[in-house]
Amino acid sequence: MTRNKAQVETQWDRARRCRLTVSGSRETIDPGVNFFILGLRHLGATTLFSCEGHPNGFYIVFRSTEKIARRVVSCGYFSVQLENGTDKYSLRLRDVDRLASRKRQIVLWTEASKVQVLRWASAVWWKAFGPFPMPERLTLGTGRNYDEERGPNRDS
Repeated sequence: MTRNKAQVETQWDRARRCRLTVSGSRETIDPGVNFFILGLRHLGATTLFSCEGHPNGFYIVFRSTEKIARRVVSCGYFSVQLENGTDKYSLRLRDVDRLASRKRQIVLWTEASKVQVLRWASAVWWKAFGPFPMPERLTLGTGRNYDEERGPNRDS
């Protein structure tokens, strides 16, 4: 007999209910990246691109210091690589299915394994960086000359 355990709601699940949009567009951020975008903002980073369901996995491109990038790497679950430029990094899930199944062999990507790993990663981030605000709605700025709190930076 198999029991179905009730899934405990995580901070990642709570963040999925936030409505994050991009300034100047009707584009809504993929809900699966919300928690990590909010966490990166809390650390002082600015997100540039993100995707929850990229064919090779979840990713976020962000602008920050090397110190912030190293803090993210220290939590595990993600690899962080330097992109073009000295302050742009990409965050990607590492071996999602291997982490989810705890097996040594490589298995095919599944949505369920990705979700489980994102929940685990959010618990580690919450302990390391949290707590941080999770608003119901938030509009994120775009571009180098945009301060997410104050709007367009007219001094540049």
